[in-house]
Amino acid sequence: MRRGRPGVLPPAHRPAPTAGVESAVLRRLRLRHIELLTVLREQPTVRGAARQLNLSQPAVSKMLREIENVFGAPLFERSRTGVTPNALGQAAIRRATVICNEVAVTEAEVSALRSGASAVLRIGTFSITSIATVAVARLRAVQPGVAIRIREGAVSDLLGKLMAGELDCVFGALAPDVLGAEAIGELASEVIRQDRVSVVASSSHRLARARRLHWKDLLQEAWVLQPHNSLVRRAFMAAYFDQGLSPPSAAVEALSPITMAELIELDARLLGAMRSENVPLQQSRGQLVMLPVTPVAPLPPLALFSRRTPTGRSPIVERFVEALHWAAALRSRRTR
Repeated sequence: MRRGRPGVLPPAHRPAPTAGVESAVLRRLRLRHIELLTVLREQPTVRGAARQLNLSQPAVSKMLREIENVFGAPLFERSRTGVTPNALGQAAIRRATVICNEVAVTEAEVSALRSGASAVLRIGTFSITSIATVAVARLRAVQPGVAIRIREGAVSDLLGKLMAGELDCVFGALAPDVLGAEAIGELASEVIRQDRVSVVASSSHRLARARRLHWKDLLQEAWVLQPHNSLVRRAFMAAYFDQGLSPPSAAVEALSPITMAELIELDARLLGAMRSENVPLQQSRGQLVMLPVTPVAPLPPLALFSRRTPTGRSPIVERFVEALHWAAALRSRRTR
């Protein structure tokens, strides 16, 4: 069966600023109200929330009524065991969490700027990516003094932190079917580079000098592959399914491209499947070659994810996007 080209979210846009009732809410809500909403996420009782906020129970109850009056609807169901957010309350808590994180970030950013930084950028990315590191170096060159905080991890986990306001942007790839409707509505993406699965081997492997190979030619080879739930493994399997073939199993499973490369160098019988984005980095570490396998096994493109906001992306995120495109173009020129 044929698979369609992987896609990403709709591109970023700048929606018109909102006004009216939302402005009225903004004037009536206080940060203490927002803080109470985030506390009720973890402390589902008025007593627990009062204790955490160092307030009396009557004061917390009054604040809760004020919040519901502002929104014009009940946000919580009351019972003998505590308060439980309804659908409206869950939405309010989610937004309140983002606001509280933004306040904390603002405090840290102001502190960094007072210490001499020109801007602060919080990036999420998967661990092994040459484009992101080149882009960070480029950004530091064009904007001296920028303070950059990089958090590495699975892209799906990092997107959760992005939506909660803990990150400014996330660079990586994600299958569109992994995202729920809520995330698709709240996130925007910009494609930086198309990517595909590359097959690598030791320079002493018997196929190292092959001029052209098909996936069926590699059925009987020993493979080091990423786990089944990874994008690379799924695309690898799809390459065989699309040819009406059963994909080979893994002799060794490893998540890290560095580990895969080291295993291939130590055991020249192994072949590996990894992102084409990772191949130059691994080639520079040892005697690896990329095999010319057709047809191409596409991967979801590498993209920059950000939150949709009325004002669009911040200037420092825009600078980082420019640096990512510069790094991707540099990479393309080097691999021609």
